[in-house]
Amino acid sequence: MTNITISKRRQNLKEDLGFSGTAEKLQIDTALAEERYRNILKENQKANLRYSRSYRLVETIANVMDKYFLDPIIGLIPTIGDTGTSLLVLPSIYVSLFKIHSIPLTLAVIYNIVKDAAVGMIPILGIFLDITNRGFLKNLRLITGFVDDDREIINEVNKTAVKSAIMILIFAVIIWLLVEILQVFWGWLTGLFS
Repeated sequence: MTNITISKRRQNLKEDLGFSGTAEKLQIDTALAEERYRNILKENQKANLRYSRSYRLVETIANVMDKYFLDPIIGLIPTIGDTGTSLLVLPSIYVSLFKIHSIPLTLAVIYNIVKDAAVGMIPILGIFLDITNRGFLKNLRLITGFVDDDREIINEVNKTAVKSAIMILIFAVIIWLLVEILQVFWGWLTGLFS
């Protein structure tokens, strides 16, 4: 056989398998165009989320509560302060659950705030610990990591989802016990002055 016949057979075989130069190039170009389209959609979704009212509210709350230390200041009000500021996590829960659609992220967001509330409720020491435990900024970092598709943050949150759920329950019990103790203490204290 001659080289021309072998070359022709190879060319026919490539075309039959879809590896001919033009067919292969067309498949590659189509795949690249689809990938560009997916990236454009993803970037549009990120931009829509970043400019949504709920996301901007999460940013504002995080900055006001943790950067300007409003969380520990409000936490000075016994019991009500820390549990009241915990309600400000609702926009973060909304974004993580309904905008990003991530249950592990939502668990991490709730865990950070429940932990923040429990730490802040510790008499006297809690005020100082509340300054260093910045739950709202942690939540903003996690949400931003999910929006920016930060694989390290996403993997970290997904790996600790079960731990977060268990810790939420533990801190809920701790908060309940602290409320009970504070009520007894408050009753004792008011009894002294009546």
